[in-house]
Amino acid sequence: MTLSPFHWHDITQAAFRSLPPLDVVSPFGFELLGAPAVAARQVARFYLYFRSEFVTEQALLHRLLAHLRSNWPEIHARVAVIGSRRLGAIPLLPELTPQDYFIHVEQVDTPYPVLRAHARYMAGAVHAMGAGYLPELAKIERSGMARLRIRQLFLISQSLHAGLADCVPDGMARVSPSPAGVDPMREQPITPEERIQITQIVEACRRFIATPAFTRQAAWRDFDLLASGRRQRIAVNPGLFDRAAALAETRHRAFYAEAREPAMAR
Repeated sequence: MTLSPFHWHDITQAAFRSLPPLDVVSPFGFELLGAPAVAARQVARFYLYFRSEFVTEQALLHRLLAHLRSNWPEIHARVAVIGSRRLGAIPLLPELTPQDYFIHVEQVDTPYPVLRAHARYMAGAVHAMGAGYLPELAKIERSGMARLRIRQLFLISQSLHAGLADCVPDGMARVSPSPAGVDPMREQPITPEERIQITQIVEACRRFIATPAFTRQAAWRDFDLLASGRRQRIAVNPGLFDRAAALAETRHRAFYAEAREPAMAR
C-alpha cells in the first residue's frame, strides 16, 4: 500500500472525530514548495501538531494507534517508531526497514491556530538557521534526520523568501531532500560533503537575515520552534515575515484542496 498525504489526512480526521474540539495539522514540507502536488507520493514520517485543552500527547497517540490497529492493521503493523516531545522516541519493532513508519505527536502551546503556528515557524526558520539557534543544528554530527530537516527547511525557505537565493554562496551544491530513514535514534555520522553543505546553508541564511530586505522597518515577530517547545522572538521586516507566513498557510490549504485520489476504501 502507498500511503499518501491525502490518505493520512483522511485517517487522522476519522481517528479524532469523536474527541473534544481539536485543532490539528499534519505537515510534510513538500506541500509548501509551490510545485504541483503529487497525490501518490509515498510518505513514511508523520508529524502531528495539535492544540487542545482537553487532550494530551499520550492520549492522542493512543487514540491514533488504536484507530490504526482496528481499521488499518496493515498500516499499524508497519509503525516502527512513535514519539512525542514529552515522551521522546519509542521503538516498537526490533528491526526497522525502509517500509516502516515513524509517527510523532506534539501538543503546541500557542496563541495561534496550529496551522498558522506552523506557517509562522516556516517563515522564521531562515532566521533560526542563520542565527544558529535552530535545534537541529546542534545534532548534525550524528543525526541524519536532523541534517535532512535542515535541508528541507532551506528548500522551503527559498520558496517563501525570494531574496534568499541571491545569498547562496558561489559553488554551493544542489540541496537534496534525500530520505534519512524513520528512526530518529539511529546515529549516522556526518559526511564531509554534508558538513560543507550545511555550513553553506547557514551562511546563506546568515547573509539573508543581514540584508535590508529582512531588516527594513524591523518589528517584533514571535514564532514557535516546533518539536522543541521553545518560542522565539525576532526583529524582522514585518511585511516580509507576514507574507512568507501567509504564503505557507495558503500553500498548505491549497495542497489539500486540489484534485485528490479517492479515500481508501475499507
